[in-house]
Amino acid sequence: FAEAHVAHAEASVKTGLPGNLFAPNASATGLGASASASASALGVNAQAKATVAEAQAGIKGTPLQVTASGPSAGAGASFRPDDVSASVGASWAEATAGPLGI
Repeated sequence: FAEAHVAHAEASVKTGLPGNLFAPNASATGLGASASASASALGVNAQAKATVAEAQAGIKGTPLQVTASGPSAGAGASFRPDDVSASVGASWAEATAGPLGI
């Protein structure tokens, strides 16, 4: 897994609960990119994504999450004995609020 950011800020509050449950958190990234690859006896997988801007805020361990990003583009491919797949996509903007997405 590799990740690079031109600008990144992150903040969170410790709650003292196991796993920092119910902790408020927020992050913002400008000009970010990530890539990952994995291989096992079951197959290989590779993913890559680039995003101009992304912001996130929420409460850890709850569905109270809000994210927004865009423009972004990504691609992925996987090969398993029973399946070969590839995907590519791009968006001008994406947003989620709780369990809902646009």
